[in-house]
Amino acid sequence: MARKVTEQRLMNVAVFHLGRYAASVAGLRRVLTRRARRWERDGAEVDGDVERLVELVVVRLRAVGLLDDERLAAARVASLRRGGASARAIDAKLRRAGLGSEVVKRATATEATTDAAAVWTWARRKKLGVFRERQREERRQRDLAALVRAGFSFREAKAVVDAKAPLDDAPP
Repeated sequence: MARKVTEQRLMNVAVFHLGRYAASVAGLRRVLTRRARRWERDGAEVDGDVERLVELVVVRLRAVGLLDDERLAAARVASLRRGGASARAIDAKLRRAGLGSEVVKRATATEATTDAAAVWTWARRKKLGVFRERQREERRQRDLAALVRAGFSFREAKAVVDAKAPLDDAPP
């Protein structure tokens, strides 16, 4: 017979998971629920209701500060901006991670980098537009499309693609 699904067992799984991955409250709930359901399917006895046990673990972790959506959102926004992600791409990625719209809005409001600056970073990383070494004119439309698909406005994409030199229009 499989071990019993208890709050402490789920807490151990949660702490191990948070030690390896940054997770939102919603993300951790999914992980713990999925794990408990799998144990249950494999014959483990549940000490009460799975949702109640998961909620108890989440409440305890939030109380001690190991689970904080605000801090996670701020860190993800900063990291994505350093990589050159657009505001729309950041918003979509954070919402997919299970962060609420208010948390996302507060995290993106505190970020100083604008899309006008981020588009240059993204284009440099992907070797688009002015950063393309060969076939620049032939690939112009593709580069514009790639930047727009990445969430940047057409105006921002055009500034990078049509620049004469890499620092021509780059913001300070």
